[in-house]
Amino acid sequence: MRLILRTPHGDRVPVPVLDGTVLDYVEPIQEYLRTTCSERHARLLARPSRRREGIDWLTDLPGTVCRLDELDAAAQQAGAATTAALLRDIAAAAARLRAQPRAQDTMARLLDAAIAGVTPGDIHFVGDQPVLAGWGLRAARLGAVEASANHELLGELDRLAQPPAEPPPATPAQPPVAPVAPLPKPPPVASLRMPPPAVAPPTAPVAAIRGPAPSARLVVPVLLALLLLAAAAWLLPGPLAAAVAALRPPPLACPAPPQGAPGLAAAREQETALRTRLLQLEQMIGARVLQCRLPPVPAAAAPRPATAPPAAAIDQRLIRNNARQGRAQVTLAWNGRADLDLYVRCPNGEVISFGKRQGGGGELDVDMNFGTQHSDEPVEHVTWAQDPPAGTYTVLVTYPDARQAGTGTVPPVPFTVRIDIGETSHTEQGTAREYGPLRVTSFHVP
Repeated sequence: MRLILRTPHGDRVPVPVLDGTVLDYVEPIQEYLRTTCSERHARLLARPSRRREGIDWLTDLPGTVCRLDELDAAAQQAGAATTAALLRDIAAAAARLRAQPRAQDTMARLLDAAIAGVTPGDIHFVGDQPVLAGWGLRAARLGAVEASANHELLGELDRLAQPPAEPPPATPAQPPVAPVAPLPKPPPVASLRMPPPAVAPPTAPVAAIRGPAPSARLVVPVLLALLLLAAAAWLLPGPLAAAVAALRPPPLACPAPPQGAPGLAAAREQETALRTRLLQLEQMIGARVLQCRLPPVPAAAAPRPATAPPAAAIDQRLIRNNARQGRAQVTLAWNGRADLDLYVRCPNGEVISFGKRQGGGGELDVDMNFGTQHSDEPVEHVTWAQDPPAGTYTVLVTYPDARQAGTGTVPPVPFTVRIDIGETSHTEQGTAREYGPLRVTSFHVP
């Protein structure tokens, strides 16, 4: 870890959140940004380390460290735009948390407090990665973080991100305009008159030659044929009627059934009886169907609500997962394949979790239900091989599944936290419903 900046105690102090300050929750904040936004958003926050002289801001990124205002104009313009985009993404993530049906107010407050007090002097660059050294601080004279501070910072970054205004191009000198000669006077209107058009003499009428109409040519033959037919019908009525009758087609008639066919009447009676019996059977079956009633569908059994594991079952899970014994131990146990994470904040400000397994003399040696490794009886365990340092320790739990799926879309998960210090043991139970972090309890080591 390399030192970026040391902030002395004085005008700016850490923003108070929950039972501590926002700097105490750097691990949950970075993990939320890493999975919800990107790794660049998580790297934006330098790691704070409190000392007697002030707060040291550290990073493990390689590269040269310099302040934003020490960059050249082009790099400063690009860096300001990148930093403003990352800060707007974090503010939008906090707004989305507050807009959910069941608002995750805890993480939204942490995100707001982390970026609200940032000043342009806090922005550093390690290579091409912006890093805030001095985030989560506010003026000592204020009782709360000013909401307008973040807008002022974004406005300043937007101003730095704008390219410098270029002077307007010089207007080229226009050449002098030569005087225009007057147009010649048009001729009088009388001289433009056109001669009247010549009219062609009328031609002599042409006599039309017409022939007889085509229909008139057919009238005479038709009349002659009708007269011949009428004369034949008057002179020869008998032979003409016989000739017309011979031309008519014979009438259609169905053949008569053969008389005295053996067994035909009996077959017809049998057919009638069978049809009658079939109709009776259909009516009988229809009546039986109407009388039948389907058995009622049994109601689905209500799912059993999840319960926290009893304290007696915790020892079996620890032995099964090779947990190490110590002078002090903090154990988180729950049932099912959901993913919960255990956090322990030590008196020196360090936080033990899956992201930083060692701190304050303790170590997270069992971490379960992450990635593809899932168990129905999970447990997480923090142990101190030696006597833990004196002071107050805070136990927190987060619910990553709620962050990824959204609050209200995942079932609540009851859990048990057991604290063992020497020969004494203390148990707390709770239920995870949102990402958190959820403060479970705190204990004091004299």
